[in-house]
Amino acid sequence: QKYDTDGNSVWTNDVKINTDSGTSNQYSPAIAVDSANNFYIVWMDERNGDQDIYAQKYDTDGNSVWTNDVKINTDSGTSNQYSPAIAVDSANNFYIVWTDERNGDQDIYAQKYGSGGTASWGDDLRLNINTGNSIQNNPKIKYNFSENKPYGVWCDARDTDYNIYASNIDLYGSINYIPSVPLTITGMKKIGDSPIVYKYQENKTTDSIGHLLLSNMEWDSYQIELKSSYTDYSIIMTKPSMPMGLLPDETKEVILYLKHN
Repeated sequence: QKYDTDGNSVWTNDVKINTDSGTSNQYSPAIAVDSANNFYIVWMDERNGDQDIYAQKYDTDGNSVWTNDVKINTDSGTSNQYSPAIAVDSANNFYIVWTDERNGDQDIYAQKYGSGGTASWGDDLRLNINTGNSIQNNPKIKYNFSENKPYGVWCDARDTDYNIYASNIDLYGSINYIPSVPLTITGMKKIGDSPIVYKYQENKTTDSIGHLLLSNMEWDSYQIELKSSYTDYSIIMTKPSMPMGLLPDETKEVILYLKHN
């Protein structure tokens, strides 16, 4: 419902925001308004049999702008996503953060959408980049217009108790590549057990712009680690997670998140 500054309702009737006609439950809404006074609402939605994040855009008169509600989390699995929060930037893009269980525990994920309801990032972005299966939940988001950056905050139990962690979300749109990082790449197939001898185990180093291209890899699962003698950085997360399965004729991009020691 929309109200004027004197507390009078503006619309004749309350507006049902989710446009689906089913009997599934929707709850935990959050709202943000853009520069044209359109408003975006996100919520947790059970229409697919699990919990997903959906959104809809409405104009100032309470009319839906998009033909269909937009599913925000882009994963195709059946894990639960809930507790969304939203913020809009000066170009009327909107950022959403939520609690996500796609990894078997609770993590914080984010996605950026344009004003037309199209995802800006190819993958949802995991904000907490700690290892382990600790709980992260209750995210919030705020857009800092003076810096033109969105920030996410959440409750985080990685230190055994709950603390508040934060991240600049747009950092993930511009990765800083690190040159000359020595890596050990190991396939899981073995050609010996006493001692263990792996069929593929190679030492490689990222190039001058922080890239490493591997070719002619066999169908296998691979573990990518820092070389044991290297202490400048530590790996705090990989995307995808390790070990990484590689199918015949498949190409994969791997990102290593490093922390300076």
